[in-house]
Order: sequence, then C-alpha cells, then structure tokens
Amino acid sequence: MKICFCIDTMESGGAERVASMLCNEFVELGHEVDLIMISAQKKISFYDLDKKINLIPLLSCCKKKNSSFLNKVFLLKKHFKNNHYEVVISFLPNVNFCVFLSLKRFNGTIHIASERNNPYQDPQSKIRRFFKELAFKNADGIVFQTEDAKNYFNNKIKCPVQVIKNPVLPVINNIDLEAKTNGNIISVGRLEEQKNFPLLINAFFQFNKLYPSSRLKIFGEGSLKDKLAELVDSLNLSNIVQLCGNSKTWIEDNYNCSLFINSSFYEGMPNSLLEALINGMPCIASDCPIGGSRELLSYRNGLLFNNDNQQDLINKMCFLYNNDTLVAEYRRANFKMRDYYSSQTISKQWIEFIERIIHETK
Repeated sequence: MKICFCIDTMESGGAERVASMLCNEFVELGHEVDLIMISAQKKISFYDLDKKINLIPLLSCCKKKNSSFLNKVFLLKKHFKNNHYEVVISFLPNVNFCVFLSLKRFNGTIHIASERNNPYQDPQSKIRRFFKELAFKNADGIVFQTEDAKNYFNNKIKCPVQVIKNPVLPVINNIDLEAKTNGNIISVGRLEEQKNFPLLINAFFQFNKLYPSSRLKIFGEGSLKDKLAELVDSLNLSNIVQLCGNSKTWIEDNYNCSLFINSSFYEGMPNSLLEALINGMPCIASDCPIGGSRELLSYRNGLLFNNDNQQDLINKMCFLYNNDTLVAEYRRANFKMRDYYSSQTISKQWIEFIERIIHETK
C-alpha cells in the first residue's frame, strides 16, 4: 500500500512521536510511506525515522511570506496530483482541514483524519472548531484515542470510526521491580497553558518543605518558559527545579525517579505518561478530560488527582513518594501493559482499519 502521512512538523511532541512510530512500523510491514510536514521548510525530524520513509517538507521551496494556509492547500493539492496514494492519514486540526481541502477532487484516495487532543477544548476558536468538524464530516474514516473523544462526535459524523491507542516503545528493557528510587520528580510536556506546570511547581514548593532532598525536572519547550522560570525564581527554587528543555533521553536518564507527574488541564492520550508507565516510573496524573490519563491508570498502576487541585496533588505526592512497596506493585502492573501498547500491535490496528475502509468504499 502507498500511504501518505500528513502532520504539521516533526518537532518534539506527542503527535509527532506517534507519527514517527507508525510510519516506521508501516514500512517495516512492507508499505511505501511518505511523511509530509505541511508547515516545515527543512527536512528535519526530532524523532528517528526509517531511511525508507520519504520525509517531505511541503514549504521547502517557499519563502516565509508564502507559508499561508491557502498556499499550503495549493502545494498539497499539487503534490497529491503528482503522487497517487491509496490512503492519506492526517494528524491535528489544521492538518485535517488542509488535507480535506486538498483532496476534495481526488477520487480513489482514502482520507483518515485523527483526533489527538480533547475535542471539547481544542481548538478553542469557534471558526477553527467549525473547520475541524467540517473536515471530520467529509473524512472516509476517523481514529480517536479514547472513547470519550469518540463520543463527542457521535451525532456529528457518519463515516467509520475507530478508537486506537497510542503506541509506545519500551526504553528500559529489564525493569528492576524492587529498585530504589532517587528522590527526583519528573514531568514532560510542552510549556504551554494546557500542561498546567504552575500548579506542579507550586505543589512542589510545598512538598519540598516536607522532603527537602527532592528535586523537580521539567522537560519540554514552549511559550511559557520565561514565565515558568520567573515563578521558579520567585519561590527560591532555582537550585532544585530545572527547566531542562527537550530531550530524547529523558527516560534513560530518569527511569529510577521517585515520581512522574502529569498536571495537565486536559489531554488526549498523554504519550509522556504512557512512556513513563511502561518504563517503570511511579506515576501521578490529573484526572482531566478527555479521559486518556484515567484509562492509562485504570490497572491499579498509578494515582489520579483531582484536576487542577493543588492540595490533592500534594497529598498524592506524599502518599507515593518513597513508598517502595506500592511502587513495586505499580511497576508489575505497568510491565504487563507493554504488549497491549506496542508499536507492532497498534500499527496493525491502523492497517486493519485502513483495509476495512478501502473494502467498504469499493
């Protein structure tokens, strides 16, 4: 099968991580894969890609002033005209809509759109939400990460839909279930409002008074980096809270941490939480919509705290921190999740869904 995967860029991020893993597995299964970055000018991917994948920066021949949305539609339409694909998969709202417009007059190409976040929150703009739903209504199939996300669209779309979880690649192959933790607290995500890092930093400020040897490391980049740094300074935490930027090795470097915390206001299926779980980290996450964290922590394998509730987060941190017996119990449960979320398992579910749509549209 000739498959085209469309995404905004291949910078660091959860959707990008999933795209890289699926594309790698698709070529491993013998499919021909093009990966188009509709907002990129350079052939760069933060994540490792198989050499057989054709990575295409759509704006490679454009100056910055020619990077408008309509120009992207024009360039993508031109690309589709010159390259026939059996299926085009798109991630993220603006990409879904761009692909929908670009494929409007191409018969025989299947378009599968995918929801990667909380549809109740993303996008917040009414006009962008309208365009996103228009793309979904005209797609040949849609993949959701959770049942809650699928339920949002129950009465809005008629095409085939499928809930497919995110794939994850174990980094730590041999987890020592009884290993001692090192006192560090880890969090990973874009430094944006959605991730609610001020809550985590303020909670850690109180927690550190009880556990002075604790340290907090936050991995990620984003527009709130300077404001978060100011908050850290204002609480006199500069020596014990690190804003570490992006890292490809955050798991290898921190697998024996005492806590991994996801503090988001809302999420789709949080990749960093899934990666932390299956690599043996003791995890705490906000019980936020659209239910991805709740699904991941439904195996008695971690703790949920009430969304945006600082005191409840502190209570859960104190309960799990240095609780070696419970940490070992959680590790055993999380180790069993590996096969269910493996890239091989998830990619086969995608292929089965694609083949089902192709069969139904003939």
